[in-house]
This record gives sequence, C-alpha cells and structure tokens, in this order.
Amino acid sequence: MPEVRCANRDRLLVDGGTFVQIRPALALAVRIVLAATFVIVCHQFDWILLRYVTAECVFRLSQFLKMDMVRPAADSVELNNIRFQFTVACTQIDVFCGAIPLIWNLAVPVRRNLAKLLVVFVCLFAFNTLRLQFGYTLFAHGVPWILAHDCIAGLNLFLIFLWVVRQAELLTGRPSRTIQTTQTTQTTQATQTSQATQTALTGH
Repeated sequence: MPEVRCANRDRLLVDGGTFVQIRPALALAVRIVLAATFVIVCHQFDWILLRYVTAECVFRLSQFLKMDMVRPAADSVELNNIRFQFTVACTQIDVFCGAIPLIWNLAVPVRRNLAKLLVVFVCLFAFNTLRLQFGYTLFAHGVPWILAHDCIAGLNLFLIFLWVVRQAELLTGRPSRTIQTTQTTQTTQATQTSQATQTALTGH
C-alpha cells in the first residue's frame, strides 16, 4: 500500500478527475501566507454595514436584557456614560477572512466550499455577537473592561483558532479516512482479481 503523506484537503482535483498531491509543508506555508494576505486586504475596507448590523444586534439584545444602553451613532453604543465604537475588529470579519484559506478544501467543488463558508460566517457572527453582549453585560455590572472585553476576546480567538486547526488538520497531518478507505478498497479489489486469476489458471 503506498504511503499517504497529506490529508485529503491538500489533494488538488484537476481535469479528468485526477488528484495531485501537495506536500504538507508547502500547503501549510501557502495557506498561512494567504491567510495573512486575506486579513490585510480585509482591513482595507470599512465594512460599514457589518459594523452597523453588529452594533444593532448588541443594542437590541441589551434592550431585551433591560440594560441602560443607548445608540448615539450607527456604529456606536453608549453604556455607563461611556461610548463604544464598533471597529472592523469588533465584527471579527478579519478572523473569518483569515480562516478562509485554512479551511478551504481543494478536493471538493467550489460550491461546497462556498456553502461551508456561508455556514461558518453565520455561526461566527452569532458567536461574536453573543461574545460582545456577554462582555457588555459584565461591564454593566461593574466588571473591569479589561476582563469583560479583552480577556473574553482573547479566549474567543483561542477557541476559534482551535476550531480552525481542527478543521484544517494543520497539527496532525494525518491522512483522511477517505483516502484510507479508497486505498483499502483498491487493495482488496486487486487481491480478489489476483486470486480469481490464480483459480482460473489452476482450473486449466
């Protein structure tokens, strides 16, 4: 059985249904460079609509929780007489953009990757909104901002990092079950063919 050195997601599907293996170290390096590039490009945009929607969701949740929060601007909220402006980093769109090259699977069609990214974006937006709301709730009850926001933001990014690593299999580099199953099937078929040939020759 030939040795498999990279996961299924690093097998590039080319014309004719042929897979081209990509070295794990090279694939990882390319993905990391692309991730950094995506983040840099992301910060070249203002993301005004996303910042507005994020601020609106936090404001509505705060109203539901009976918190004394006001909305002085489209991208800002005010709590405890302190104004907070939602920046690009507050939306975590940069986190999403940076994750795209790391979770993109070269072995599946583009539409499946796009569908997965859509699900990831929706889940990340919901998770980030709850994270922000939790921080504002703690701050409203007297918790220092560095604990209510900064520490929780760090924990949030760490959890997302663990999820991305799990999705991308960056640490393990183990072959996917799909490849192993395919090779096992091919080996079984070859063995059965060989046995059938030997039986035919013995019969004659």
